[in-house]
Amino acid sequence: MKIDLRLRAAGASDRGKDRYGNEDAYRIVHAPGASVCVVADGMGGMGDGVVASSLAATIASERSAAHGGPPAARIRAAVAEANRAILEASRAELHLHCIGSTIALLLLEGMEAHVAHVGDSRVYLLRGGAIRRCTEDHSLLNDIRKLPPGSCALPSEELSRYSNLLTRALGMAEEVAVEQASLEARPGDAFLLCTDGLTNALDDRRIASIVHEAGDDLERACGALTQAALEEAGKSQDGRYIYGDDVTAIVARIEPSPA
Repeated sequence: MKIDLRLRAAGASDRGKDRYGNEDAYRIVHAPGASVCVVADGMGGMGDGVVASSLAATIASERSAAHGGPPAARIRAAVAEANRAILEASRAELHLHCIGSTIALLLLEGMEAHVAHVGDSRVYLLRGGAIRRCTEDHSLLNDIRKLPPGSCALPSEELSRYSNLLTRALGMAEEVAVEQASLEARPGDAFLLCTDGLTNALDDRRIASIVHEAGDDLERACGALTQAALEEAGKSQDGRYIYGDDVTAIVARIEPSPA
């Protein structure tokens, strides 16, 4: 039996304890028959990364929500347009020459949830009390972790140095490879989109616990997630220093549409 679904979402963002400004951006866009959530983490130094993240979040969300063509193709085109816009901005202004951004996107259309990402911003699915990553970080650290056992000579405590080195990002090249996936959405599903300021501070189990405790209060869930990440800043976890990075989270709930 087909059930009409809707997406209800909230977001929160904070510059973090060790940042002069917030270079993250997020957007939530509702259009007839479609809803889109996007988070983006900008880079570029001296606060200019916000130019890239704002372009990524705004262009990708608005273009993905527009009707015309299969959802997966729309998302690819939207992210490609955002990539071009960032490249054009970096060439137009000298102080923007090295800007770039990650992106993580969720599109709900009909009964399908479409996920896309570039970089290390993530999308999670929370269903039936379990949490599952829908994305895989495009980072050097993740590539190292996938090597066969014994093939990496670096001790485990040295690996954290590579946590912020991305292998894919918007604004790096003329073409960008967008990783995508689709799944059937169900009433009660919750999706979390977040930047690495959250996942570097909190493990998946704690993230799931915070979202679960907030229940249907999505604003509370987002606020609790960002606050928990901020409280971890300056601490050490398993020999790894937790940097007070900017942190952004969107929590989206899938619900039956009102009759």
